[in-house]
Parts: sequence; C-alpha cells; structure tokens
Amino acid sequence: MLKTLKTKNRLELVWPIDLFRQLIGVLSFFYFLLLLSEVSLYSTTEGLLDHSLSLSIYPFTIQPLFAENMPVWLVKAIYLFAIFLSLLIASGIRSVIVPVLLYFISVCALRWNFLIINIEDGFMNLFLFWLMILPNGNSFSIKSIVAGKIGWQKRMPDGILKLFFVNISLIYFVAGITKWTSAMWLDGTAIPAILKLPFTRLDLFDNASQLFFFKLVAWMVLIIEPLLALMPWLRTGSGFKKILGIGAFTIHLFNIIVLGLSFSNFACIIVLIPIFKNELQQMVQRYNRVNEEQRSLATTFVPLGHKEYFALIIVVFLTGATASPLFKGSKWRLPAFEKEVAYEVHTNSETVVAIQDFCIKGLWLCGLAQSYELVNWIDDRNFSVVIEVETGKGVNTIKIHDLENTIPTTIRSSLFYSYLVGVTWNDISVDRLEDLKSSLSKKLAVYLSEHEPELSKKDFRLFYSLYRINPRDSEVFIPIISKKLLIDFQQ
Repeated sequence: MLKTLKTKNRLELVWPIDLFRQLIGVLSFFYFLLLLSEVSLYSTTEGLLDHSLSLSIYPFTIQPLFAENMPVWLVKAIYLFAIFLSLLIASGIRSVIVPVLLYFISVCALRWNFLIINIEDGFMNLFLFWLMILPNGNSFSIKSIVAGKIGWQKRMPDGILKLFFVNISLIYFVAGITKWTSAMWLDGTAIPAILKLPFTRLDLFDNASQLFFFKLVAWMVLIIEPLLALMPWLRTGSGFKKILGIGAFTIHLFNIIVLGLSFSNFACIIVLIPIFKNELQQMVQRYNRVNEEQRSLATTFVPLGHKEYFALIIVVFLTGATASPLFKGSKWRLPAFEKEVAYEVHTNSETVVAIQDFCIKGLWLCGLAQSYELVNWIDDRNFSVVIEVETGKGVNTIKIHDLENTIPTTIRSSLFYSYLVGVTWNDISVDRLEDLKSSLSKKLAVYLSEHEPELSKKDFRLFYSLYRINPRDSEVFIPIISKKLLIDFQQ
C-alpha cells in the first residue's frame, strides 16, 4: 500500500543535505569530545551526579549503555567510539549503521546525565536523529572528492527534507511565540538578565542606563524569531527570505559568542545550508552547467516510502509535545518576584496535557527529548548560585570563592548548582528533592576534597548564596538566600 501511494515527493538536489550531514558530523565530533573531557565530572560514579538516585527518581531514564560503577576507561572508550563515528560521518561515508550507532550513544548519554541535560544536548540529540533518515547522496565523500566527481547535480526524494523543515519551523515558531509570555522579554530586561547568568561568556550589561538599547534588541528578537519559521517555505531568491537568513545567522552567532551555547546554535547555522539550497545551487551553476536530464529530474515526482511515513509520525509527535505551551492559559506563569524563586503554574486543559504527555512518551521511546521553550523561562530562573568553601575556624578560617579550576562554570555546572538550592527543571516530589539535595551536596564535597588541592585531607564547610538577577536594580544581584550552610564535611 505504501509503495503505491502517489504523492508530491519530488526529486531534490542532495548535495546541500550531504554538506549539512558532514558538518553535523564535525559538530558531533566536538560534542563528544566535550563529553569525554567531562567524564570525571559527570559521567562516572566518582563524579558530581548520583546516577542511581537519578534513575530511581526518573525511572524512564533507564538505558543499556552506561551503568553504576562502570570503569572510567570504559566510559571514555564509549565516547572515543562516538568521536570515531562522528569522523566517519564528517568524511562523507555512506553507511546506514554509523548514524544509528552514533544516535544510540547520544540517547544513552543524554539519559545517563539526565539531571543536567540542556539545550545543547537536546539539539544534538535531534540533529543526530535526522541524520539517520535524511537522504544521503555521498556527494562529498573523500572518494568522490579525490576522483573529482562531486555530485552537484545528484537528486533524491525530498519528502523527508520537507518534514525536517517542518521541525525547524516548529522550533523557531514555538521558541519565538512563547517569549511573548515572558514579562521580562516584553519590558526589555530579559537579555540583560541572561547576560548575567553564570555560564555566559561575555557580560555586555553594566547598568540600567543600557536598558533602552536592550529593550530594542529584545523586541527585534520577539518580532523576528517567530518569522524565521517561514524561511524554508519562501520563494527562492526572495528578499524577505534573505533578511530572515541574516537575522537567523546574527541571533545564532550572538548566542555562540556571548552565551556560549555553541552546539545548538552552530547546528542552526548549518541548517541554513539546506534551507538556502536553491540559492546556493544558483551559485554552483555558474561553474557547473545543468543538463536537460537534470532539469527534467527536478520536476519528477515519486511515491512516499517507509522513511517518509516514519518521519511524518515523528513530526506530528514533536508538534504535540512542543507546541502545547501555545495552548496554556493566560495566567500560566507566576510573575518574577523580587526576593523569591517563582515556579511555573500549568493551567492547560486536561486534553492538552494528555496530548502533550502522550507525544512526549512517544518521542522518548524513539530516544528524543525535546522542548522548544527557549529562554522564555528567564522570568522564573533569573538567578545566580554562588558556592563558597571555608576551612578552619575563627581567625584561622580560610575562604575559597573560586572553584573554576576544579568545576568549570558551564551550563551543566549551573544546572547542578540549581539542585543544591532546591530549584529543579523536571517534576520531582518534595521528599525526593531533599534526598537529591543531600546526595548531590555530599558528592560535591567528596569531589572537592579529591580534586581541590587546598582541601585535600581537610575538614571544610560548603555554603551557598542565591541571588535574584534584576537589571532594573542598581545592584543587579539581589540576595534571596545569603550564605546558608550546605554541608559540614568531615574527613
């Protein structure tokens, strides 16, 4: 039945998809290289995370690859294998099993470190999934390049590419529209608050006198980001499409340089290649003439295949799982208070909740973990956690404020610290949250005792302070909790 169903699945140039595939392979190489460098921090029993407790709280994160008490060398070997697979994809190898294996490792890694997964992991998870089902024309393989036979004119069915574009449009539309629910985005304080988050690379905000400028920038993002969903569907050569492309490139470049969110935003920049495939092809045609056979192929239509139907089901589930915020009630978000951490209040109808839950579970079974509410959460999470260490007592007290060399400040460490102050990103009961706080506090203390030279074989105390980020205030950082004892560690 599926083989005989005729649809408008036309033959499309495949080299832009191949170039996209290989560049994602390069990105995957650096992604798994980062995971390899963080093995001692997050992926082993001796690290900061309590994987067994995480699994007991979130049993759906079970996976077959990583396990408690797994030797460090074996964890590193898995990531080294993923790096090798990434290089194979980057080299243009035409293989079915390589992207499947790479995706499998990424899914297991994501579930293993579930407590600290973030937008970087989510986007790599998504794009590695698409590598498994997007057409592969082998246009830029090493063999093709050496032989001088780059497949500039080769065409393959574009049904899956169109569904991929639907996913990209969904990302931009949901991410853009949900920012309109944020009071801080509307009043222009969102970007300054984001710039003050611990993991941000460049702090471009100094004082409230800059708020007008950042409000203009915020409103540009509010207007442009939802419109970026139109890019894949606009006419080739359209001036509006080019403007949106420049806007997308600028936003993602800003996120890379200033916020340090490299993998997700580099991936979105790479996506511009297949989105602007026809414009790029026009440039290529100046040097490679198109024969009549290729022109006729461009207007040929073929039946949908099993991969197209599978991709269609995934896109439907992605829509159900990620677009539900658009149907939340008008009072779904608590305001950002001056001296307390606000939490999200869901007022969805039972039907919307049921659809979202069903779609999330369906995607999870396929290894996907996706949410496209990007930085609209700043109203509820505009805070900074500061960890301090003290050793000795009285006049002999020694304070250590900078743990950067031991635990680098990244989005992962920021998420880890948030659990210590009781701020979570996933549903968890109060009693299990206390268990998690206690366990992670002990893990942090043990890790510091083993890796911080000044704390070796010493008793010490860990304190935390929680600051609200308010760009309108002259101090910016408003104390919510000041120097509260986290753990008194005795060696």
